Amino acid sequence: MADPEHETDRAEIAATGRRIALVMIASALLSVFAPAITSAVGLAPRFAVLLTLFALAGFIWCLAVTYKLWQKTRQK
Repeated sequence: MADPEHETDRAEIAATGRRIALVMIASALLSVFAPAITSAVGLAPRFAVLLTLFALAGFIWCLAVTYKLWQKTRQK
């Protein structure tokens, strides 16, 4: 029979991986569509840069959490 703690860890790792994937997809879409969003809304081009910086922050978060997840799975 499987260890319940091990199954909980695997579920937590899988949920973290899905969260990373969603943030990465959202960041990629935001960085690609930032100019189109700002022009459609009628904002100044500096807001496209701001949206791109938000996307960069999302990518950096993904990198940090992925590294943390990798270290967590390496210890076992």
